[in-house]
Amino acid sequence: MNEPHRSVVVDQVNWSGILLISRIPRALALSFQPSRVVMGFVIVVLLMATGSIWDGLFGKPVGAAGLGSLRPPREVLLDQVRPILDNPTLVRTDRAEAIAAADPLRVVDVRDAVLDTWRDKPEEDQDRDRAEVQAALAQLATMAPMGVFEATAEAVVSHCYGVLAAALHFDFAGIIAQFADAARLIGLLVREHLLFAVVFGAWTLAVTMIGLTAISRTAACQFAAEQYIAWTTALAFALKRWIPTLGSVGLPLLAIGLGALVLAVGGLLLAVPVLNIIGGLIYGLALLGGLIAACLILLTLVACGLFVPAVAVESADAPDALARGFSFVRNRPLHWIVYVLAAFIQGLFGFVIVSLIAALTINFTAWGAGLFVEAPAVAAVAGEADIAHLLPAEQGWPLEGTHRVTGGLLVLWRTVIGGMVAGWVLSYLASAMTVLYFLMRKATDDQDLEEIWQPGLIESTMAPGRASVEEVGDIP
Repeated sequence: MNEPHRSVVVDQVNWSGILLISRIPRALALSFQPSRVVMGFVIVVLLMATGSIWDGLFGKPVGAAGLGSLRPPREVLLDQVRPILDNPTLVRTDRAEAIAAADPLRVVDVRDAVLDTWRDKPEEDQDRDRAEVQAALAQLATMAPMGVFEATAEAVVSHCYGVLAAALHFDFAGIIAQFADAARLIGLLVREHLLFAVVFGAWTLAVTMIGLTAISRTAACQFAAEQYIAWTTALAFALKRWIPTLGSVGLPLLAIGLGALVLAVGGLLLAVPVLNIIGGLIYGLALLGGLIAACLILLTLVACGLFVPAVAVESADAPDALARGFSFVRNRPLHWIVYVLAAFIQGLFGFVIVSLIAALTINFTAWGAGLFVEAPAVAAVAGEADIAHLLPAEQGWPLEGTHRVTGGLLVLWRTVIGGMVAGWVLSYLASAMTVLYFLMRKATDDQDLEEIWQPGLIESTMAPGRASVEEVGDIP
């Protein structure tokens, strides 16, 4: 028997529930919260300060070409600086001879000699030779060796802008190439600067993960419950949960490291006569182990953005954070890909806007400061910023006396502006991953976006703890 047709009246469509991707723009708004930007800035300052201390203690073993290059032999370096030393306009003859005979020969000594020679000249000669001195300083900057941290930081910034440039030109192959080259540089660090990679890498991981957890906690409370918590409360939460936070990344790294160690020990069999036959027979097991490691590496890289939010949102322990991240990505891979692409595109747009505002701030301030009078420090280092270069292009600007001190102070303030841009990047990264965690949890487990762990609940759950139940009188 045919049933009669029934009409259905739709009173309201929950578009936000259907199109969860519409919630992603909220991450951009969350990232501009001043407290989150400042927390990101503090992370950058801590890493820059400790990195500078590291380079001060361990010297500058990296060549001017960056990671992978070595400092040239003295004879080669002398040939490079010889045109500058032989130019009496740039360096006094007696000073040039002393530098050429010095061992070791240092680029910084040549730069100081150029600046000292220029400062000792009359004002009219300084004006006449200013362009030649600036050209010499720029040339010396391309020869100066770097510390490991300085070279690493330069590589990170270069690859970030490389990804930005490739994305703005819709060059997806270029984006992949930038990430591939970044992976190559990480391997290079491990091979050539193992102590730095292990010690400073662990420090960077700890500072960044704890800081991102604090930012993620504030973003999660605001996104889920419109609850604004103080940065001190968020930092206390992150410090209390530092073991799960670091463990969520440390456990996969430990598993991968142990797997590599087992393969390395097993590889010894292949170098010993007779035993190498046994090694060849069981090489299939090694390939199986390599397959497992490859899958773990790929899954960790894809899902690692969900580990910190799992701790911040659920107060999860490390195994639970790993399980949630892996489960969300495995069960809803297309959701994750679409969400990440949307957040990435939105982040690029936000970064361009933030960098443009920072460059405009620097240039407008320099223009206004020099509107009525031309100050040497302002003319040398205060302006000419763009979205890819917020700091002055030259470090050895030709200033003297109090003007040089003033120039250093102006560079310091420009560094603060650049640091705030980097702080916003970290703020957006934590905010975006937090929002994506809520969306993936909703898509996978159909859990409400408003649910978030609060003190008094059992960790990793939304169930009330014994103390909170007793408070409402459910337990006598």
